[in-house]
Amino acid sequence: MKHLLALLLVLALVGCSSAPSEKAVQTAIAQTQVAMPTQAATVAPTSTPLPPAVAQPTATLKPRPTDTPRPTSTPKPQVKLEVGSYTSYRNLIGTLVFVGEILNNGDAPATGIQVAISLLDSSGNVLATGSSNLASLRVAPANGKYPFSIWVDKAPKEWKDIKIQVQGDPLDNNPLFPPYLDLKADKVTGQPPESSYGYYGLVGKITNVGQQTAKLVHIVAVAYDKDGKVIDVGDTYSKLDQIQPGTDAPFQLEFGYIKDAPARYETFVQGMANAPSASATPKSPTAVPTPVPTLSAGAKQLTKYTLRLDDLPTGFLLKQEEEITPEQAAQNDPDPAASLEEYRQQGRLFSAMVTYRKQASLTSMLMGPIEVSSQVIEYRDATGAKRGMTLVVDNLKSHGVKPLSAGKLGDQSAAFQYNYKDDLELVLFSVVIQRRNLVSIVNVMGLSGGTSADDAYKLAQTAAGRLE
Repeated sequence: MKHLLALLLVLALVGCSSAPSEKAVQTAIAQTQVAMPTQAATVAPTSTPLPPAVAQPTATLKPRPTDTPRPTSTPKPQVKLEVGSYTSYRNLIGTLVFVGEILNNGDAPATGIQVAISLLDSSGNVLATGSSNLASLRVAPANGKYPFSIWVDKAPKEWKDIKIQVQGDPLDNNPLFPPYLDLKADKVTGQPPESSYGYYGLVGKITNVGQQTAKLVHIVAVAYDKDGKVIDVGDTYSKLDQIQPGTDAPFQLEFGYIKDAPARYETFVQGMANAPSASATPKSPTAVPTPVPTLSAGAKQLTKYTLRLDDLPTGFLLKQEEEITPEQAAQNDPDPAASLEEYRQQGRLFSAMVTYRKQASLTSMLMGPIEVSSQVIEYRDATGAKRGMTLVVDNLKSHGVKPLSAGKLGDQSAAFQYNYKDDLELVLFSVVIQRRNLVSIVNVMGLSGGTSADDAYKLAQTAAGRLE
């Protein structure tokens, strides 16, 4: 399933010289004896005593100034991520799922954490991989934990070794979407499964103990056995999109494997501040008149043109928000240098992309879209946007997609269908819209037969309306 996401990304460093030896010069010093003439004896005059010598003051040595010690630089906080306890199981539809936790043993909070899991054979060859963390949190606190729940597609029945790689970056002081951590899980109780198809769950409330409004509040729970080993990970979002300071919102969470109460569990709660950091918003550049009106979109303001959570059917959760520079976009292409040069000629600036995913239960996967992504790419002018859209469309066509009718959206639009077989029969619908200096791309993925082009077209109409 994750291979489809790679498709989306096509869219969018003394000589030392010796001194000559000195010859010794010997100088003969001749002593000349001068014979003094004989004189008659005379009485020497009485000498007048000289005045006593005046003592000269003793010179005082000035002390050499002491060098001022340079200040010692303070060590920069570091992120140190290590793999902690983990386990694996097959879910209801047979997909291999790894659940566990990453430990941040550094003294700086970590963000942008990526976890990659590889199944290896006896020769070290990769058999299958997974990296999309369904329980992804925005931050791993210093000396804290970061849970993960990762599906491994096309996993064989047997493998020799497991390789888990992890990386992350220190949390920026002024992130575009500031994490909000002043949240607390209260009154949490366990819930046995309601049927033989269900799993153990938790129910409770999240209280906002801070001073800002929290949105997209994500709750992750990790279940442990009596030895402290991870046996399952579950996640959900609060039932309210926003939680005001001093108020609370309920939540209900279900694990994906365990049916009985664990020996213990931990909850992790994080959200987002209600507005992006003011210091992270760039100043608008001086407008340059162009023949075609240009939408004002700063590098960190493009998300206002993407789809929002309330644009989607119920049951979707925010999976990821990211900004992509031309350099980052080029790295996903076969020839990064050539792609980057093409982007520069187009006048491509930045792009913003948001991805939403439906909660991964069997019922939700059978009905409607499973994953929706919305990307907006900004160009210097409309001419560059038209050229950029042509490149996006050509890239899609090169992957064997089926052209569809997109109707009239924006200044121009195109739509495509791509069928893909992973563990399941999947279908991807892509709609590309160019409006003025922006290109908007909507991707809708789901099970073949459960997701239609109409699902994608409705969302594309909403995205097109954002560009007006």
